[in-house]
Amino acid sequence: MKRLALVLLMALPAGAQEDFEAIWKEACLWEVGSNVERVPAARKKLIEAGGPVLDFLIPGKLDAADSIITRSLSLVILGIAEKDPALRKKAVDGLAESLESEKPVVRRNAADLLGQLGASETAPAIAKLLKDKDSRGGALMALGAFKLESSVPSIAELLDAEGSPERLRVLCVVTLGSIGGPEALSSLVAHLADKAAAVRFAAQYALEGLRAVETLRTCLSDPDKRVRLHALNALGRIGDRAVRTDLLPLAGDPDPQVRGFAIEALISMLKPSDRDWMRPALEREKDPFVKGKLEEALRRIDAPARPDGM
Repeated sequence: MKRLALVLLMALPAGAQEDFEAIWKEACLWEVGSNVERVPAARKKLIEAGGPVLDFLIPGKLDAADSIITRSLSLVILGIAEKDPALRKKAVDGLAESLESEKPVVRRNAADLLGQLGASETAPAIAKLLKDKDSRGGALMALGAFKLESSVPSIAELLDAEGSPERLRVLCVVTLGSIGGPEALSSLVAHLADKAAAVRFAAQYALEGLRAVETLRTCLSDPDKRVRLHALNALGRIGDRAVRTDLLPLAGDPDPQVRGFAIEALISMLKPSDRDWMRPALEREKDPFVKGKLEEALRRIDAPARPDGM
């Protein structure tokens, strides 16, 4: 394949390779000042050139860490792939081969671009990069884009692997949230009790994004208080009134943190009748955190309705 790409590149009309290089340099400039029109025009020229530009870019220009270059790669390669199924296949084949490059940045960018192309047929090859510490970030981005539940076990294994850096673990959680499904939900719930706060909050936000109301409901009785608090926070942010009856008993929980978080969650689903129990509760309450949440809730109930209904 590499030999074929080289042959095709050498077969371009005289000066074409040099022309691509000059246009590519313009395509990778920041779109500011006089470049506002110049840069998109350069990218458009490359897209219009089609197949030969794919040979020029893949793998030749994949060894780039600069975000403006990777953005240009994305815009041009996806733009060419959208023109014709044959060109998309050409791009996918070239990027799939680049997954085995000796250069980690090339592997990472190839995986990321395959994800953007939606080339889920390459998922097994990309999943192998999860064991590659230099390229697994691109692999996770791609697997999240594919949304294949078959990828979840490998991602969960990396998340739980001893010695996995916190930043990587957060990215694993975000990827599981992008994919969803029963196994992903199970892993996300388990990490609501993670030792690392960043991982716990990432798991909460992932569950919120999935609107996993029923799953979060089951967490309200978890023996680990951190799990209960994250579940309360998530349910309040989702604001599904169906859980109101689950939250009301927790507003009287013996633990002040649980009481406060429960009341905060209820703020998004208050009823005028809540005054009847909130005002006596405020008079009895000794904890300043809970008092503050009760006062906020009562202000919301008593606030005059806005003319626009908001």
